[in-house]
Amino acid sequence: NFYHALDFDKNNPIKFKKNSKGNILFASFQDILGTELDGTLKKKWQYIFNAKYDLVIIDEVHFGAKTSKAIDLINKLEYKWRLELSGTPLVLLLSGEYSDENTFTWSYLEEQKKRKEEESKGWKTEIYRWLPPLEIYTYELGDEILNHLKYYSKEEGLTLNKFFAANDKFEFEHDAAVDKFLDLLASEDERIFASPFNNNKIKKHLNHMFWYFDRVNSVKAMRRKLETHWYFKQYVMVTAANDNDGEGRDTLNIVKKAIQNNPRTITLSCGKLNTGVTVPEWNSIFLLCDTEAAETFWQTAFRVQSPNKEENKEKCFVFDFNPNRTLKMIYTYAEHLAKTGQSTPQAIRELLDVMKVFAYRDN
Repeated sequence: NFYHALDFDKNNPIKFKKNSKGNILFASFQDILGTELDGTLKKKWQYIFNAKYDLVIIDEVHFGAKTSKAIDLINKLEYKWRLELSGTPLVLLLSGEYSDENTFTWSYLEEQKKRKEEESKGWKTEIYRWLPPLEIYTYELGDEILNHLKYYSKEEGLTLNKFFAANDKFEFEHDAAVDKFLDLLASEDERIFASPFNNNKIKKHLNHMFWYFDRVNSVKAMRRKLETHWYFKQYVMVTAANDNDGEGRDTLNIVKKAIQNNPRTITLSCGKLNTGVTVPEWNSIFLLCDTEAAETFWQTAFRVQSPNKEENKEKCFVFDFNPNRTLKMIYTYAEHLAKTGQSTPQAIRELLDVMKVFAYRDN
């Protein structure tokens, strides 16, 4: 018997059928940790602690399952076994909470090795075909862009957060430099071969993109900039930040509707939709902020790896404009996922066999 918590309410509390072979309940922490107006447990959940559970499975355990409220809840449940799942368990693996004996890994690395194996057999099964490999492209901002900056000296160093900083009127502080950045990105000049929009092998995959920033002001400023840009105005913009530019509260639904109704979209975000969200049409992400947290970086990057068999998605792309950060993130990812007895260089070599990285400099 399968139960979904959203099918119940205070007038119809969750109850399992007795004398059945098995009961499986699907629920979210947001639902079960919610309360009535007086602060007590929701009435729909009043019988939930009476049952004895064989297995409790916690998905996306890195995301909210380690709060004191969540831990208290789990401790109240009576169960035999607990399975904790995470696609990006980097912080958890360093916590010391899990021993080697109770840690089981099936990561991007194992998945892509299996994919290569299946491909070599001519796709006898297509299970792995639609789990596309990541290709990472790093770009260093060249002088042609940097020469348009205000208040900048090479000695102080430039970060992406500074480069895309915007004021409360949603205007970029380095407006001319951002203009030049977008113009070079969209240029069809044969000398600027590095741009993804000037590479025919990549360009065809850039119909629905996810652009990730540091702050709401930058998101809103970029939307206004792109909507009037000579090249990017062909895309429909979606603001996935703050109040979503007044387009509604259900951010994911706003994005999916935009994609459904338009051949090209750019979703702009600074924190929404970068974990636990599936948008199959996203093929590429532009990382335009300086996050140094490996977990955040990889959660965000892997948003574009969702399968999309209907559109024959066999590749996905990450474009990072902070090359040194990319190197750190790959090192950290390989270091954390290295198997017992495996050195970090060995793990990196293994990872780079299934995750190509291309570096471009000077515009």
